[in-house]
Amino acid sequence: MTTYAFRARGAAGLLIEGKRSAPDEHALRRALLGEGLMLVAARRRAAPRASRRRVDTKELCLFLFHLNGLVEAGVPLLGGLDDLAKETKDPALRAATFRIVESLQSGDTLGKAMERHPNVFEPLVVRMVEAGEATGRLAEVTRRLVEILEWREEVRGRVRDLVRYPLTVLTAIAGLVALLLGFVFPRFSAIFAAVPFEMPFPTRVLLALSSFVRTGWPILLSLVVVAFFGGRLLFKSPRFRFALDSVALRAPIVGPFVRLIEYGRATKFLASFLDAGIPIPAAMEMVSRMAGNRRVAQRLQKAQGALLAGESFSGALRASEVFPSIVIRLVVLGEESGGLVRSLEKAASLFDRELPSRTKALLETLNPLLTFAMGGILLFVVLAVMMPIYALLQAIGG
Repeated sequence: MTTYAFRARGAAGLLIEGKRSAPDEHALRRALLGEGLMLVAARRRAAPRASRRRVDTKELCLFLFHLNGLVEAGVPLLGGLDDLAKETKDPALRAATFRIVESLQSGDTLGKAMERHPNVFEPLVVRMVEAGEATGRLAEVTRRLVEILEWREEVRGRVRDLVRYPLTVLTAIAGLVALLLGFVFPRFSAIFAAVPFEMPFPTRVLLALSSFVRTGWPILLSLVVVAFFGGRLLFKSPRFRFALDSVALRAPIVGPFVRLIEYGRATKFLASFLDAGIPIPAAMEMVSRMAGNRRVAQRLQKAQGALLAGESFSGALRASEVFPSIVIRLVVLGEESGGLVRSLEKAASLFDRELPSRTKALLETLNPLLTFAMGGILLFVVLAVMMPIYALLQAIGG
């Protein structure tokens, strides 16, 4: 299909301008004649090239927010999306929107048109839009999509804030140790070598490490390279990632935080999918694919299997051994009262309220540990330098 910008005249001689996709100009002329319009001029409109770059979540949220406004206001999708594409700043999103307009003109649904651009619209967006179109609740679905994406971005921000401080401290410690071993401590080695007594243990350790760093740096560099590429290969292994995710769920310090995020993600997504009209087994499958933890994903797949075998929703969730008892109780109440979506939303809100305090508690736990580690390293270095100097001064004074 080619997109044409055209000018045509109606029966009253009124000049009309617009855009239309057609196989060629003759097909465009026939289509317009069928609508009582006489084609005056047409030119091909070059569609922007699609980009392979991922779209920023904030840009996608803004796009869906405006799409929600168009749907709620009853604006026709073709014209509304065309105007929205012109105002979109992200190149990949703008190009995809123009192509979606072409696909809609060719008879595709909005969900099908979005599915053609996987780098822009992830499966979560596509499936929910398809469900919204099928149930006539596209406005509600787009609103929920904005909420989900904003929640996910907020959680990612909390995780980044949580990881940033430990990484900064560990990087500072590594840089300090490298500076001391490679440049500072070697200046004292000649002095320490001339003393007439045996060096204290901390001094001997740092002297040996300093000598190894200065003479064995090719070995160290090789080890770093091997560790880097070996780590990348390990992280590509499904077995290793599954084992790592299993450990993360049970870890003493980070485990409760990881579980809280997974509980919130699963309940929020399930509530949104069910409210969009997606059947429960299909919703469980989608949630299992979007789980951030492979162990949780496996248990959610187990719950889906129980559903397909005829188990109730609450029974399947209980058998999965993923969710805490509060979620099971809320789901049972939702099944009995017919308010399953509301019950899941209440569970998700409970986890959302707990997440900030859990993040703060985890940071308060990590800070003393990192401070103790840095203080211990500095104390060891100070002792390694000061102990032989003090012993030398005593020998001179004696």
